[in-house]
Amino acid sequence: PSFMAGDDFAFRLERSPGAYAFFGQRTQERGGVALHNPHYDFNDDLLPVGAGYFATLVEQTLASDPTEM
Repeated sequence: PSFMAGDDFAFRLERSPGAYAFFGQRTQERGGVALHNPHYDFNDDLLPVGAGYFATLVEQTLASDPTEM
């Protein structure tokens, strides 16, 4: 489902292009609590997924035509 977050990231985007990415991991099995909840339990199994996402993003960006950026 959609999720509205609030922080100052929009001010960063005024200076350079960027994007906000969420890696959904909240499940009832892991307590179903949000990030800033004291009972939050990060799913360490997602670390390779996130690292792979960012590695692919870098590879695609470096391989792209710089005039398109």
